Amino acid sequence: MEFINSAALSTGIIQAIYVGGIIFLVVSALLWFLLPFAVFGTKRKIDQLIEENQETNLKLQLLINEMKRGHQAVTNDPNVTQIRSRAS
Repeated sequence: MEFINSAALSTGIIQAIYVGGIIFLVVSALLWFLLPFAVFGTKRKIDQLIEENQETNLKLQLLINEMKRGHQAVTNDPNVTQIRSRAS
């Protein structure tokens, strides 16, 4: 009698492992399919943030140069040229 119960118990455990494995494979396949779209979607946004960060750094450098020169005109500053070329 105990042999039948342990056999039924081990069959239930095997079925649970089987179902868990199937669920794991389905979730893994879904992630495998969707992950590239998420990566390429965020890459575009990260590139935009990098460009905005570079522009902000140029503007900050311009402000630093103006403060060092006592708020004199900085028309010869290469950073001004870069900022003006980006703005137009």
